[in-house]
Amino acid sequence: LMNAITPYAFLVASVLIATLTTLALALSLSYSYTSINNLSRSSDYAVCQHNGLSKAISPDALLTMIVAPKSVLRETENTASIHHTRFVFQSWKELKNIEFIVVSHDCATLRLAKECGLATFIPSSGNDAEDFTYRYMFKMIDTIIPSSSKVVGFSNGDIIYDSTLLESVKAMTQYASDKGLSNWLFAGSRTNVDLPDILLSSESPFRHRYKKMLQIASRSGLLFQSDAQDFFIFNRGIDIAWDCIPPFLVGGVYFDNWFSGLSSHHPNIIAIDFSNVINAYHVNHGRHRSLSRVNAASAINLIIGHDAKNFISNGYLNEMEWVAKKNATSGYEILRRHRLQTSSAYDAFISCQRQGG
Repeated sequence: LMNAITPYAFLVASVLIATLTTLALALSLSYSYTSINNLSRSSDYAVCQHNGLSKAISPDALLTMIVAPKSVLRETENTASIHHTRFVFQSWKELKNIEFIVVSHDCATLRLAKECGLATFIPSSGNDAEDFTYRYMFKMIDTIIPSSSKVVGFSNGDIIYDSTLLESVKAMTQYASDKGLSNWLFAGSRTNVDLPDILLSSESPFRHRYKKMLQIASRSGLLFQSDAQDFFIFNRGIDIAWDCIPPFLVGGVYFDNWFSGLSSHHPNIIAIDFSNVINAYHVNHGRHRSLSRVNAASAINLIIGHDAKNFISNGYLNEMEWVAKKNATSGYEILRRHRLQTSSAYDAFISCQRQGG
């Protein structure tokens, strides 16, 4: 009997020791990161408990974007990832007349956003699972978060933009005004770029590094595939019942294609592919370039999508009926490139919306 029990007891003890050691190491790394980056000042902790928007949005903002970046706390063992997140946050602050709001439950992420001068918002739908669904993110930026901009949107949390973002918003709003459009949405894919680590972590002035990064990206960046949407931008009050969207989780696959197809087939919305006119840069992660395809959120989203009423139709950017282009003379053009055939894929959503959501 003792010979039978001893190995089992040893196994249990080993697992407990390993678990406690892992927890201790995680806590140690967390505290080290906080100390090293000078984010542990007591005044910074207010942002982690703040209900609502952490600071007012500029009344001059023409676009307000919501982002839900990966948790900084989970990246404490990866200094390069923290430098990358800080670089992305700083790049958003460089854009004029555009406000980015960082949404997170992670205190380290919220403090880093505050350090970079960004507004933060702690989601509070009343359901922890609902807090980080795409439908709640879009609902927040459209109807909950107070801002005066008439254009709002969602962006993946690791995208670096340049002046083409604001130029595109201006071009789209002018086009909508000229054509009398009250419901429009545009989307686009990222341009992948490889950058030297020193550019992200250097102590040299950020604007110098940001300018250098844009130069490298313009020369060597590669536009990603048409089935990956990294941002959606639309008029505030767009005719979409957010609660009718299935509960796809942020950070997982499937939603971007589902929502792109919905936008294209929605009877009241004009959906435009802006991939070729907006520079949306994404720094490659080396061998970890497709992490979003193997995480828990993706697994859940695929299960939701397996339901016949949540199938996708025309979910690629190049399947959108409309496309934006630049020309040398008149600037931006928005052209119809084809007509989509009728699809029943989104009948469940349309029915829900007609019933009042």
